[in-house]
Amino acid sequence: MNDNTVLAFVVALGVIVSAIMMLFQDTVVLLLAPLLYIIVCICIVKLDIMHPVTWFLPFFYLYHFSILLLQYFGVKDFLNYKIVVEITWYSIFLNSLIFILFCPREYVRHKIQDDALCRVYNLLYVAFFLFVVYLNYSFYDMGLVSKTDSSETNMKGVYSFMNWMLVFYTLLLGYKLSNKHKINTLMISAGLLSLFTALNLGERDVFFTFLLVTMLIVDYYRPISRFMLVAIATASMIAIPILGAMKNVFYKDSINFSNANYLVALADGEFRSAGFNLSYIIDSQKSWHLRYGGTLIDDLMRSLVPSFIANFKNPTGWYNQTYFPEIVAAGRGYGFSVLAEGYINAGAVGAILWSFLLAMLIVLLYRGKCRSFAGMVIYVMSIPICIYAIRGDFSTILSPLFKNILCPIFMSYCLSIFFVRGKRSNNFSIRGRV
Repeated sequence: MNDNTVLAFVVALGVIVSAIMMLFQDTVVLLLAPLLYIIVCICIVKLDIMHPVTWFLPFFYLYHFSILLLQYFGVKDFLNYKIVVEITWYSIFLNSLIFILFCPREYVRHKIQDDALCRVYNLLYVAFFLFVVYLNYSFYDMGLVSKTDSSETNMKGVYSFMNWMLVFYTLLLGYKLSNKHKINTLMISAGLLSLFTALNLGERDVFFTFLLVTMLIVDYYRPISRFMLVAIATASMIAIPILGAMKNVFYKDSINFSNANYLVALADGEFRSAGFNLSYIIDSQKSWHLRYGGTLIDDLMRSLVPSFIANFKNPTGWYNQTYFPEIVAAGRGYGFSVLAEGYINAGAVGAILWSFLLAMLIVLLYRGKCRSFAGMVIYVMSIPICIYAIRGDFSTILSPLFKNILCPIFMSYCLSIFFVRGKRSNNFSIRGRV
């Protein structure tokens, strides 16, 4: 099928799904109809894991439709769950059209051969690897037993250093794969440290970020079978509740696994937040006023201005401090939702508009992937951030994008210039094919 035929088919399918959801208000129908639509869209892009249809839409669905699953099993009752479902579905429909229309599948394989860059990537990876090992040891040595404890110390910076290490790991992995070098030692070292950090600090995102970027980069240069990709994705989903129970495992006397239905455990854990928070905002809309886009200014300022100069409150902070001050006082929070941020700006229309803005940002990053090796690394490292931002706000994208992706890549570029003694390296714009 040509592009116009595909787009017409997706539009027609979306209209049919919308009609089914309006005519049949049964919970099972509301759960399955959008899911089947997403599966069809993924098949259209041939399970290309670099394509946002494949990675963004399923997570967007899980983070919001989990409350519908909890409603179905009678775990929790959400009075306005149909509003959440309606907003989420139209956001999925709109985003799928944007991704299919503006994210053509590209087969460019960037290849870099500059030895100076290789030395820089190795140096920075080893340096940050050792530093993260030291931070893990310090965390253990101080006897901190949770993320709450770590947030009260300088150990909170370990997450940023871990992210920097993963950026250098991704750069080095891409270099080795593009030049057909061995990658076993690199992958094992980064994987073990990521897993240990996740268990030691109780931060699952660290390990899943490593797993995701590794799978993306390896498939980019050495395509993995679709069956294997599905198997890895399934195993990762199964591991989410398990790693949740094993948080801070080195400080526990015993590990308590949930006896609940696996789907319930998954929906009531990691994936409950975005749908729950959007539902809570809709329930409590009499206690707040519309911001008319003002939160985007807060998001941008929080991302660009260092906290020691001025501390701007993002929507996530406002939400948790306003409605769950006791949770904030304990050093924790319930996250937020990018749709909820849109909702507090302009209601249901704002929620869908915010999903559109997020989709367009992903499109820009995706198109940058096709232009250069650095653009590809930026896109790959931004994927876990965009997934996490579904249960956050725009500052949870912009801040790590600037501080934890662009800054380390810029550092490696500057050091590469130093290594070649002032000769400008142009590998960040190569469009070679393998």
